[in-house]
Amino acid sequence: MWILNFNKIQERRFITEDFCNAISQNQVAALPKILRVLKKNNVIESEIRNLQFFFYTNTAGKAKLLSEELQKKEYSAEYKIAAHNKKQFVITGRTGEIALEQNTLAKWAKEMCALGFKCDCEFDGWGTEINQDNISNEVR
Repeated sequence: MWILNFNKIQERRFITEDFCNAISQNQVAALPKILRVLKKNNVIESEIRNLQFFFYTNTAGKAKLLSEELQKKEYSAEYKIAAHNKKQFVITGRTGEIALEQNTLAKWAKEMCALGFKCDCEFDGWGTEINQDNISNEVR
């Protein structure tokens, strides 16, 4: 009976550790391109910015837990039912100030992936505001 219950718990997970590791690797690998695109849009590398972040999960309880963990880091965070899938929840918010440096962002992205995994939420990425008048076609 215990094995059956354990399997049910595993089935209810939203993300696996392997998937989380792949997300983390993809986030870090994408940083050079993201920084190039930001630079083309007059965002200077090493500039200090607040980042917007996005996570997804499959229960309100997990979304609430992650929101609370993010708020402990003094980030704003809220959750609601995802627009694209009513069976999922999206967690959004903003960080405090972070330098737009590759090493700093890599460390932060890995931390977000790990925190997401701890709360069984998928880290879906981040963004920052850029001047819309000078936006490059790469971003659109």
